[in-house]
Amino acid sequence: MFTPTVEKIIQPFLFRHYLVLDELPQDVRLKIEASYIPMEMGAGEILFRQGAYPKGAFKVRSGLVKITHCTSQGQRQLVYVYGAGDWIGFRQIITKEAYPIVASAVENVIVDFIPLEAFQKLLREEPLLVNNLLETVSHEFSVWVNRLTVFSRFQMRARLALCLLILQDRFSVSGKSVNPIKFSRQDLADFIGGTLETTVRTLSEFKEAGWVKTSGKQITVLDAEALAGVVGEI
Repeated sequence: MFTPTVEKIIQPFLFRHYLVLDELPQDVRLKIEASYIPMEMGAGEILFRQGAYPKGAFKVRSGLVKITHCTSQGQRQLVYVYGAGDWIGFRQIITKEAYPIVASAVENVIVDFIPLEAFQKLLREEPLLVNNLLETVSHEFSVWVNRLTVFSRFQMRARLALCLLILQDRFSVSGKSVNPIKFSRQDLADFIGGTLETTVRTLSEFKEAGWVKTSGKQITVLDAEALAGVVGEI
């Protein structure tokens, strides 16, 4: 597990989606869970596409889901990686807007899908759930501001170091040893807003320093403290 120093560095960049179900009465939780439709998806499969309107909300049960944004010029930015317990797509239901991003499975994933009408019914009938969703959205705004500020201000080495620490958290399994990060080099580049060439070169520098090891797409963080030192004080 991470040291307090590393935890302090990554926390401003992580959502708190556990708030959605936090302190809800048992009957409300059971009502929400009764609306779940489990869906299994393989690596690369699409949950929803940019520009589409929501057909429901998703809660990740296991695995990872990445969201990316593509500009009209074809530029691609990987925005976030969701893990177990995270909710996806509910904001667009509330705002009645199209998705500004694409959501796809990083690896084999199981999500609990709540159809649109069922989710809207929950919003009408459960004010405590609505309150928790609003708290969650408010915190997400802080995460987006932190990401925008830091990733525009930091040098490439610090961006990649921070990215690896965030991804290590996303790929970790509670109670077990840390899993390797299974991410393509292009996804890493899209996450930190760098070129593929610069990302690969910087990752090689980290490997030569003994901070990470790589095997194909797999990256294992060996020295999180060293990477935290590259990030410095945020």
